[in-house]
Amino acid sequence: MILKIALPFTLLVFLGYYAYQKQIGLHREIWFGAVRCFFQLLGLGLVLNFILKSDSPGLTLALLALMSVNSVVYIFRKLEKKPDGFLVSLTLSMLFSIWPLAAVVILISRPSPWYNPSVLLPLVGILLGNTVNGIYLGIETYLTSIKERKYEIEEALALGATSKEACHEISKRSIKVGMTSIINSMATMGIVSIPGMMTGQILGGTDAINATIDQIMIVFSLCCGVFLGICLGLFYAHKKVFNEREQLCWR
Repeated sequence: MILKIALPFTLLVFLGYYAYQKQIGLHREIWFGAVRCFFQLLGLGLVLNFILKSDSPGLTLALLALMSVNSVVYIFRKLEKKPDGFLVSLTLSMLFSIWPLAAVVILISRPSPWYNPSVLLPLVGILLGNTVNGIYLGIETYLTSIKERKYEIEEALALGATSKEACHEISKRSIKVGMTSIINSMATMGIVSIPGMMTGQILGGTDAINATIDQIMIVFSLCCGVFLGICLGLFYAHKKVFNEREQLCWR
């Protein structure tokens, strides 16, 4: 078991050393990310093992809540420039974009019992994990562009444009940037790659067609979740950077 981890970890060490020697500047991120990933996944494995054996709805829901909170905190900490009080707005964006879709996916999957941790936790984890990056990129692009183009925006406002009209192109670009990853992923699935969830089900003995149907359901839900999350994030961000008089108030 240790050998399964030792070889790829050794390769990561050499990769970080190469980045250090070439002054690329990623060695700390690579090493820290590897160590953090190891302990996070090891901790998750221990927690999941305990929850699966306990078969407790309370523990399952508590872990889902913790996963949701961590996803919001991760995005918030990654944002380089953010308005005051944006954490609440970001939480609402994630809440109203991910959880309704998660509820639909769970209803379609029909786990028995409804809180079955072996079904609930992986499904919600896939939704959260794969939407976080797209939502972050969309919001980060929007907020950064507002800062960089504030004079252009103020000029448009002075000429009579509304705040939404002044930021229309920025919003469009932000949505495109955030959606790029999931769209590219959908375009290559089945031709370039076999998705991880589908691979796991097939290796576990599930019929390939059933695994395919489940994967399609998850991917479509992911696409909707990313789009809704970005749109809600931009909506709340817009409310933070402009005041009631259509003035840019974020400096």
